[in-house]
Amino acid sequence: MEGQDFVRVRDLCALSDLSDSSILACLEERARRDCPYTSAGHVLVSVRPWLQPSSQPDPHPTQVAERAVRRLLASQEDQSIVLLGSRGSGKTHLARELLRSIVGTLPASQGTREKITAAALLINAFSQTRDHQSQCITTATVLVDPQLGEVGGCHFSMLLLDCRQLEGFRVFSWLQAGLAPAQRAALGLEEGSPPLRGEPGSLDGTLRALGMDERLRHSFLRTLAAVLPLARGEPSGCAELLGLQGEGLAGVVGSPAECRRVGSWLYAHLFRWIVKWVNTGLQPPAGSQCCALAVVDPVGGVQDGQPAPPEALLTSYATEGLLNVYCQRVFEWEQDQYLQEGVEWEAVEVECNHSLLQALQESGGVLEAACSAHSRDV
Repeated sequence: MEGQDFVRVRDLCALSDLSDSSILACLEERARRDCPYTSAGHVLVSVRPWLQPSSQPDPHPTQVAERAVRRLLASQEDQSIVLLGSRGSGKTHLARELLRSIVGTLPASQGTREKITAAALLINAFSQTRDHQSQCITTATVLVDPQLGEVGGCHFSMLLLDCRQLEGFRVFSWLQAGLAPAQRAALGLEEGSPPLRGEPGSLDGTLRALGMDERLRHSFLRTLAAVLPLARGEPSGCAELLGLQGEGLAGVVGSPAECRRVGSWLYAHLFRWIVKWVNTGLQPPAGSQCCALAVVDPVGGVQDGQPAPPEALLTSYATEGLLNVYCQRVFEWEQDQYLQEGVEWEAVEVECNHSLLQALQESGGVLEAACSAHSRDV
């Protein structure tokens, strides 16, 4: 390891001494020298990818996107790019970069590329808090026509939304962007909320760019604004926005806890509705035979020592399942291939997570107990 220039090591497989210490030292040195990305075979490892280097480093997520596009066009089979990492590791940033690269690599009909970009901004604002922490599993699937070699459409999905930080979602800051004082007052929005950085324009303008008419935009924005007083435990503040009688609503959701529960329910249903509406507008042309190229951005699990709700446990279960597939593909399957080909090598012992998955999914296990307790609370 001594004397090796880590900045020139673009692939960890090229390390002269392949060990835990050399891998960590290499990644640390490359990140410090504006090289946040390093290959490990077909896998791309990133360290603080949100810190933009002065020039495009090599390797880069664009190369992963281009490789996936080439494989899809050559095989005419579905492809996927899965991001793994802890909370705050930059997965959502990478997912955005990958989607932008995929859509930018292929030609698309007029307006399709712009609509996909706008839809991705909208989905991210609904799924992320202001500190850029994703609160659900999101998947952006670009639909590619392999015969024409162009983008035909896109499909977004969200799973296991965690609404514990309801007031902190980025979409509420974006909601105020570009609004006149009278418009903010009509929506019951307070002055001085922190602005949303990173997304251009306003939420109203983005919805307009996606083709939402004025009447529907008005109803959507009022319903979204009504979530905030519910999150604060103030049912009377949202009654007018929802077209309800304040006294009647207060009788149904009297306590602050009930208000927050209703606010979470309303936000989750609004999120599902906007995802469905966006997907309807991004459907490929009728009769086209498209293949799917999915970018999967799972949540990184529980943080801050908070009690884990069923959504967080299910998310961790899904992430552990993806990690298990990764370990099998990179280590177990590759070593089986070595055996079949008669390659001489020193076997690598892999700490798999089969026992953890079994403990989560077995009858009467952790998942079943948590979901049963949650259903009783509801």
